Amino acid sequence: MRTRTIALPLGAILVLLPWILNDYQQHVLIVGFYYSMLVSAWGFLAGRAGIFSLGIHALSGLAAYTSALTITYYRLPFILSMPLGVLVAVGISFSLAALTLKMRGIYLALTTWAFSEISRLLVSAFYEITRGDLGLQTPTLFGLRHLIPYYYLFLASAAATGAFFYWFSKSKYGYFIWSVGQDPVLSAVSGVNVYKWRIVATVISGLIAGVAGVLFGHYVGVLAPSILGFHEMATIIMMSIVGGYGTLLGAFIGAVLVNILMESFRIYQEWRLVAFAVTVVLMVRFYREGVYGLLKKYYPIIVKGHL
Repeated sequence: MRTRTIALPLGAILVLLPWILNDYQQHVLIVGFYYSMLVSAWGFLAGRAGIFSLGIHALSGLAAYTSALTITYYRLPFILSMPLGVLVAVGISFSLAALTLKMRGIYLALTTWAFSEISRLLVSAFYEITRGDLGLQTPTLFGLRHLIPYYYLFLASAAATGAFFYWFSKSKYGYFIWSVGQDPVLSAVSGVNVYKWRIVATVISGLIAGVAGVLFGHYVGVLAPSILGFHEMATIIMMSIVGGYGTLLGAFIGAVLVNILMESFRIYQEWRLVAFAVTVVLMVRFYREGVYGLLKKYYPIIVKGHL
């Protein structure tokens, strides 16, 4: 079954949905769209390029902080501060890629995790500048009276992210990255520059994370070091697995669905995390295709049953 068979009806529903939702429900979906961009970026990096990074959330957070700080201290307009935040995320991702070129597996994961934790600690330590756990206030793009502009902005950004990764994955450059992720030794023997395409994949992922970060930072209006915490990365991985690891539409479905469920079960506090962890373990063990795989399998049956 083609992906668009699911994507088109889902897109039509999401376009009309905000007009029947209240502000809180719109907010939950907006956050889900934000996470879908990060899940797509991480899924591309880990699932296609074979680079298991644990720092994608840190790139997003640092981009958000960069934009917020340049506005706070240098009075830069959005049109300058936001691209600068994205540029910082791209620069850091390039540096990380260069430093970890020959690392794979657990060593790469630990290095990127250490980078994320160092970033979080530095943001907390320099509280005179970043305001630390007190929170750094930053101006919002459209104010907070109406959330519908944010809803469509994040929905469009999430859709554009998926479309970009779909196009890039089908291009010859995408196949170079895929071959490096599948078998770097065979790719090198075949004449593919493994190091070059690992850097390209990391930078592209950092670019998307940076865009997501600056948009989110100027939506929530307050930034705290918690956005750099490892629980954010764990959430991204969980969303990817629940939705369908390595699939574009699965990244979107997993991000939105998990965020809705986490908000719905917020009253259960830590127990909701335990429940999701168990769900992830069971899906990895018994059904790795995730929710997207279930939709691909049963959606045609459901549709035919109603015709």
